Amino acid sequence: MPLCVIALALSALVGCPGCPERSKEATLYVAPATTRGNVTTFIPTGYGGWVPGSKVEILILAEPQFVDGEISSTTTFRSVGTVTVDVHGLFGFGPFPFQFSVPRNIPGTPPGYLAQPLFYARDTANNITAFFPGVDFNIFWFTGKP
Repeated sequence: MPLCVIALALSALVGCPGCPERSKEATLYVAPATTRGNVTTFIPTGYGGWVPGSKVEILILAEPQFVDGEISSTTTFRSVGTVTVDVHGLFGFGPFPFQFSVPRNIPGTPPGYLAQPLFYARDTANNITAFFPGVDFNIFWFTGKP
C-alpha cells in the first residue's frame, strides 16, 4: 500500500498540523441494503457530530478489482457521492437515503490476502471526517462462481 494512503489513515486517527481532524462524535456506518442479480446497493449513514445542512462526500478505498487476470485492491479513493446532512445532524435515515451500487463482476471468491474496503466521509467545509472499515465486505464484489 502506498505511503500516502497509510499517512492519510494515520493522520485521521492521530492528527497532524493542517490535516482534517477526525471528529470524536461524527460517525459513519455503511451497510449493504440489497443485492439484485450481480449488483449490491449500499446505504451510508451518519450520526453524531455532523453539521446540519453541510455536504459530506462519501469515498471508498481498497475496492477489490480484477485487472489483466489479477485480483488486487485499489490504492486511491473513489468518490461514490455526496450527501446533505439533515437538520438533526444525520444522513442516510430518511425515506429516500443516498445509495450507491457495486457490480459483482469479479469471478470466484475473495482471496485471503485482499485488503478490506475502507469507507471515508469528509465534510471539508467543517473539517470533519469519519472512517468505516468494511470488514468482510469483499464478498460484495465477487460473483462466487469460477
